[in-house]
Amino acid sequence: MVDPEKISSMLESLRGYLEILRRHAAIPGDDFLDDRQALDSAKYNFVIAIECCLDVGNHIIASEGGCACLQTTEI
Repeated sequence: MVDPEKISSMLESLRGYLEILRRHAAIPGDDFLDDRQALDSAKYNFVIAIECCLDVGNHIIASEGGCACLQTTEI
């Protein structure tokens, strides 16, 4: 059974990662590329946001009796 609180918590985390990415998106291109800390932060938050989406998918699949996905393309 899907745990709504768990999904809600994961989606709240995702909102936070996306907010950080939106702030980075507002930085003009050359300024962003010249700011190593901003670039590293954007890369990290992008990867974590993707992983969060995969975690949500895995939770739903597992909760509904689906198989354990071995590859992200199966989610």
